[in-house]
Amino acid sequence: MADLFVKIDELADYATFFAKLAGDSEAASKGLVQGFAAFDNAWGGDVPGAAFFGAYAEPAADTLGCAQQVPVQLTALSTAMTDTADAYLGTELANTDLAGGATTA
Repeated sequence: MADLFVKIDELADYATFFAKLAGDSEAASKGLVQGFAAFDNAWGGDVPGAAFFGAYAEPAADTLGCAQQVPVQLTALSTAMTDTADAYLGTELANTDLAGGATTA
C-alpha cells in the first residue's frame, strides 16, 4: 500500500487565491456589464450600423452572462477547497486519536 501525502497548507493557500480571484473577477464583470449597457449605437444609428449592432448584441450579452458566472464558480471552487482541507484535517485528527488508543495483542 502506498503512502498518501496531502499538502493541506497548499490546498488552503489555493483556496485563498481563488477567493481573491473571485473578488477581482466580480469587479471586472460588473465593469463589463456597465460598459455594455452604455454601448448603444456604437456603429452609428443608420441602417448598416444598427444591423451590425443587432447581429452582435445577443452573442455579446451571452458572453457577459458567462463572465458574470466566473466569480460564482471561483467562489464555489474556493469554498470546496476549504471544505476539503478542513475535512481532511478533521479526519486526520480523528484517526490520530483512534490510533493513540490502539493496542496490540
